[in-house]
Amino acid sequence: MLSDAVNKQALNQHVSQWINELRDAVDGAENLMEEVNYEALRLKVEGPHQSLAETSNQQVSGLNLSLSDDFFLNIKEKLEDTIEALEDLQNQIGLLGLKEHFSSTKRKTRTPSTSVVESNVFGRHNEIEQLIDH
Repeated sequence: MLSDAVNKQALNQHVSQWINELRDAVDGAENLMEEVNYEALRLKVEGPHQSLAETSNQQVSGLNLSLSDDFFLNIKEKLEDTIEALEDLQNQIGLLGLKEHFSSTKRKTRTPSTSVVESNVFGRHNEIEQLIDH
């Protein structure tokens, strides 16, 4: 679907605008993830240096983290905005006439670990049979 949009953007300004909005929404989601990761790392690094009163604010996954309610509300609001923007863009796919294109690349299939792989050893058939039988 994205490749269809890229192909159509030169001929359709609405598709071009949709791609730009999609880039902005994805960038916003990535920035949000970076913000959360940064805050978690900051608290992990600063954690041992804070007083007990500061770190007892909240406990997450066995780590004492003092994330303020304002931080959570800010992240929640940004996350809701990002989800709404992505849902709006998803709803526009049909209106823009974008279609999914499936690539013709063939997926490599892995041999399951329980499968017996044929040996390339020749002339030791009797020994192989003895090992398998015992």
